[in-house]
Amino acid sequence: MRDHRRIAHKLAPAIVIATVLALSGGILAQAQTAGTTLPSTAATTLAGAAISLPIPGKITLLALGFSRASGTAAGVAWKQMQPFCAAHPQVACYQVAVLQDAPGWIRGMIERGLRNARTQAEREQFVTVVTNEQAWKQALHATDALAGYAVLVGIDGRILWQTQGQEATLHIDAQALESHLPK
Repeated sequence: MRDHRRIAHKLAPAIVIATVLALSGGILAQAQTAGTTLPSTAATTLAGAAISLPIPGKITLLALGFSRASGTAAGVAWKQMQPFCAAHPQVACYQVAVLQDAPGWIRGMIERGLRNARTQAEREQFVTVVTNEQAWKQALHATDALAGYAVLVGIDGRILWQTQGQEATLHIDAQALESHLPK
């Protein structure tokens, strides 16, 4: 029993440091991207509607991923965003899969799989993007292939708030989102 306490005591500082680093990643990303413009990009909902992201003239909240692993993390963010989106109908909310790097012949299979796993209502809020991937990665400072991203974009296309993280660490702070909405 004493050995367990001794090990726990030795690991405690490392756990605190790892937690601070994980949490500060989102804060650092937010500081780096605030005020950056997310390029307007053509997209298609899984319901088949063509749209432009971010939605022109509307505050837009996106949960997005650039790979299968980051898509899983984005799904976690999407679930966390739902109460905020329901309480703020003036905000356009979408889950986004950026598929530009997927080979064209695989893209169709990915989209069919995504479509078949969702209800009609979910298909209307799930979007695939096949262009501008590098510009989006640059605007979001996206470097972690496993990270999902959540980003709030103003009516002018400028990033107001952003966070990122892997599946276990991604957290959407509704109060932070609300603080960026116009009064």
